[in-house]
Amino acid sequence: TPFWQLADKDRHPIALSICIESRIHTLRSFYLLRHHKQPSWSFYLNPSRDVPWTSNDFWEFNENYMNITNLWLSYGRQLAQMKKLVLGMDAWHELENLEVFRLFGGIEIIQILLCDSLAPAEVLELQERIKFQLRNDDRFCSRVQLVDRAYKVRGEVK
Repeated sequence: TPFWQLADKDRHPIALSICIESRIHTLRSFYLLRHHKQPSWSFYLNPSRDVPWTSNDFWEFNENYMNITNLWLSYGRQLAQMKKLVLGMDAWHELENLEVFRLFGGIEIIQILLCDSLAPAEVLELQERIKFQLRNDDRFCSRVQLVDRAYKVRGEVK
């Protein structure tokens, strides 16, 4: 579900509303990303479990400068709390041009969402192309995972 379509009650872990002990425990793993102008656009993120996904065109820095600027102005340094990102399969070859990753100082894993029709040999070929393109370049993250629609890892580049 796109974030803006979530009801306000769905943007916060239910455990925050149960009791003080539950709230304290929950706040150990969830981080509140506060929107600087629209409090209703603030949400809780568990950096070790939640994986933000955006459309391929969002990451094209030159063409969508306003998207990225608005994201930074809205959430600022809080973006460094995100540990994983999901990119569509078409976006992986743009990794070297993705200046936007400088905003996400904490990204450890980029997951590339594969097409359903990809055969195992094609996944292996894609993995090798990514490995060749990145050539030990860890500016973006320390690991790239190729995942299917169920987020099962089908290949990995470290």
